[in-house]
Amino acid sequence: MNLTEEKQKNLITFFLKKNGGQIERLELMKLIWMSDRLHLNKYGRTISKANYFALPYGPVPSRIFDLSKHSSDSFKINNFNVLALTEFNSDFFSKSDLEIMEYTWLKFNKMGSIRFSDYSHKFPEWLRFKTQLENGSYSKSYPINMQDFFEFPDLEEFIDVLTVEEIKHSQIQYNEHSSFQEFLNN
Repeated sequence: MNLTEEKQKNLITFFLKKNGGQIERLELMKLIWMSDRLHLNKYGRTISKANYFALPYGPVPSRIFDLSKHSSDSFKINNFNVLALTEFNSDFFSKSDLEIMEYTWLKFNKMGSIRFSDYSHKFPEWLRFKTQLENGSYSKSYPINMQDFFEFPDLEEFIDVLTVEEIKHSQIQYNEHSSFQEFLNN
């Protein structure tokens, strides 16, 4: 198992433990999406390193969604609920990761999975594919352009954690890193 997957499993475990050891998968995906989204805008990188797809119920971190479908050494699947089997290991996370994960939990943990899903439909990474997803005649998932994560339907809602300057700086940082990675991959 690689470090990214271990971190992703621990990211799942973080939210499971925050919710008394279990959480519905849909709500879990939304908490991770929002954590990644906010961290990207504040610090120029996601926490999970996941690729995102737009699905009918909103943006989803693809690999983490796949991980959360099957029981593992870290968690157990019971219908649509994910149950923790291990303790959360903070060693995989930076101080900024933990800060944003905690912020996301405190701000959104009472929202519930259906309301959180509906809420995610206001964001550009889902809206870009709204017609196709609601029509149902096309694919049921679409790869998300991470540039859409830098736009907000209502930035005022996040004024306690983000500034316009941080978002601009983070987008530049993310774009530079992405260009460098693309160069290395070619």
